[in-house]
Amino acid sequence: MNYAGEVVGLPLDRQQTACEQAKAHFAAYPSDYSRMTLAMLATVIPDCLSPDGSLGLLRSMTIKANSPYRGLAMILRQLTQQRQATEKALAASNQEAETLRQKLKALTRIETQLNQVKDRELQNLN
Repeated sequence: MNYAGEVVGLPLDRQQTACEQAKAHFAAYPSDYSRMTLAMLATVIPDCLSPDGSLGLLRSMTIKANSPYRGLAMILRQLTQQRQATEKALAASNQEAETLRQKLKALTRIETQLNQVKDRELQNLN
């Protein structure tokens, strides 16, 4: 956990390097320790792994009842699921905002056209 805490304080490029190193270490030595190290980094460095990738790493650790990492894995899983839900809600909000911008733009065009028609009619009356 100290390592993940130290990595958070590093510049972004060094964080990404640490993430890539953890991925390589896990690929070479897929132990519970290397799995948890990568999962912790993925929790504190959002672009390290996708939420699904993080959940995949943590899934086997939460199942192992005798694992010393089980409690931490369950906490990290919960944090990852919350982040995933937050990202999904943010994406939906951004989509809704874009839809509303498009509707506002369409209404503004209609208003402009109505004003032009009104101005022409007023000119014709004079």
